[in-house]
Amino acid sequence: MKTVLPTIMALVVSASTIAQKAKKNDDREAIKSMCGCFEVTFNFAETFNHSTDSLYKPSKTKVDKGLEWAELVTDEDDKISIQHLLQVGNPTDPHIVKHWRQDWLYQNTDLYSYNADNTWTFKKLPSDKVKGQWTQKVYQVDDSP
Repeated sequence: MKTVLPTIMALVVSASTIAQKAKKNDDREAIKSMCGCFEVTFNFAETFNHSTDSLYKPSKTKVDKGLEWAELVTDEDDKISIQHLLQVGNPTDPHIVKHWRQDWLYQNTDLYSYNADNTWTFKKLPSDKVKGQWTQKVYQVDDSP
């Protein structure tokens, strides 16, 4: 009996570790499945007026389509980055535009939360609060968050 209990406990710990690794691998595959070529639709509408110029006229609302390519650029154990590129212009003479990027970090303890007016609040979480979790960081065209 003395050897059975430690053996059972070792099996439980091993099974838990295997399950966590399987979940992480499933998560990684789900994130990477966002890569590829997609037809996208854009709805352009000005929702507020930036100009104090009384002659300013907002642009007309417009709907357009395009192709977006999502490329896997970083594939590390705890970090995955996907860069999004747009094909724009005349389909017979298109050009490529860098669009946005998403970085996924596993068990990330350093977070920034958006407040308003391009201000962010830093928050450091304890490791036990982020166990098994992924954080998505989204970057604009100019690589700012």
